Amino acid sequence: MKHEVERQAPIVEENPGLRTSCNEGQASSGQNPTFLGKLRKKATIPLAVAGVATGLLGAKMFAPTERSTDQEALNSFKQRTTIEKVLSETGDAITVQNAKAEGVIGEPAFKAASFPDVSESNPYYEAITGMADAGIISGFDDGTFGPDKLVTRQQFAKMIVGAMSPTVAATEDSWQDSNKPFNDLVPDDPNSLYPNDYVAVAAANGITQGKSPGKYAPYDNITRAQVDTMMVRAAKNLQAGRLATPPEGYQSILGNFSPDHTALWNMADYNGLLMKLADYDNSWDPWQNATRGEVAQMLWNLKNYKEQTKSGADLVGLEKLAQGSLSADIQALINKDIPNPEEISKITLNDPANATKEISFYIVKTADKSATGTYFVQESADGELFAGKIQAQPIIMANEYKTYVAARYFINPSVVPPTLFAFELGGVFQKLENETQDMYAERASQQAGSLQQEHGDGSFIKLGEITDLLSQSEGFMSILLPTVIKYSSEQTGAIKKIANIF
Repeated sequence: MKHEVERQAPIVEENPGLRTSCNEGQASSGQNPTFLGKLRKKATIPLAVAGVATGLLGAKMFAPTERSTDQEALNSFKQRTTIEKVLSETGDAITVQNAKAEGVIGEPAFKAASFPDVSESNPYYEAITGMADAGIISGFDDGTFGPDKLVTRQQFAKMIVGAMSPTVAATEDSWQDSNKPFNDLVPDDPNSLYPNDYVAVAAANGITQGKSPGKYAPYDNITRAQVDTMMVRAAKNLQAGRLATPPEGYQSILGNFSPDHTALWNMADYNGLLMKLADYDNSWDPWQNATRGEVAQMLWNLKNYKEQTKSGADLVGLEKLAQGSLSADIQALINKDIPNPEEISKITLNDPANATKEISFYIVKTADKSATGTYFVQESADGELFAGKIQAQPIIMANEYKTYVAARYFINPSVVPPTLFAFELGGVFQKLENETQDMYAERASQQAGSLQQEHGDGSFIKLGEITDLLSQSEGFMSILLPTVIKYSSEQTGAIKKIANIF
């Protein structure tokens, strides 16, 4: 049985192994270099600008935060003994009062729009207001929500059961002191479902297995990885078939960070349950304690998950537009920042698993037919419009034995830009038998150099000259943070349609 384990200390190695601690079933893992993080460490970019090798996102390596588990245990013990002392002195009624003060039970005392510490500019505004108005989470007695405050494991038990209603519901009979699933909660309060009955329902439905045998650790703060694991278990066990199974080999940008949590994290990532998490990239630490805002967003994503019905080429929407049909703001931006626009297309990429996840933008081709004659226009999450040139370079990831053609937009050439598209090349770029990372990197660099020479303009590739090669790509991803959409070889039609844009 695997518990919601927690890493005790960060281990950073070049070729890490996975380690398991015998301390109450808690696992500790070496850190695998992450998917995009590997680019910065091992990537080779032939003929890159100024010879600088950069990652697809230019992001930093996943850097776990040092922490003291002894101090966490001490804090948990202090909190637990204080609560138990209050319970023993004041009686059952304090349980309900305490739970309300923690902002986790009952209909919200304060409607979402009135939370003074959650403005519309907060990245989790929609999730917090939606979850609060649904009565799944609520504010504190002082009217605040506390989006940056941490969440205890007992609080999350209530939240996840509430998010799964009416599929599952806690009742006063859910927890029986004579047959309790965990022995580290205080005696059940017959006047309240919180927290024992919610924990019992979570255990009965396989949502939680505890942190170790017989131990739920209700007063410990819950980590991001534990939130994800319990959330995916809830969806799989209570709504079988709702979540799509990732294609073989699918991996999130965090890589293989844990033998206990990675598979479920990959499933959440593939199904869009990690959408709109602030700064979610390969530097995100899954072992960090989750905030109330993050938990609200993840559960909101699960609550609103909609299975994708489109497939193949239909995952890509392509619409040719006349300039007169554009909004005034977009037209003004094009006229201001893009010289001699000739052809404008609106592109909509639909996620292959989650129908609520998509990316929309405009591709503008100009009279300049060189590699730098194609522009990209998008509206950011906060409503700001921006435009930039699209330029493409080959990127080799020796650790993954993969080579990409990454099309990137350059708003400020002095800043490493995000990637707009990344096509994973097959054929001669695939690993040969018994080939080492260094051997692969050297051979792939030669192949990429030839590709660059044959289809290049300066230091950039002319995408229009290698459309056929791109359409046969093994995989594809579009990165417009905070949203990432990936297509595998199962979505060949979608990949080919995108390639034909160029």
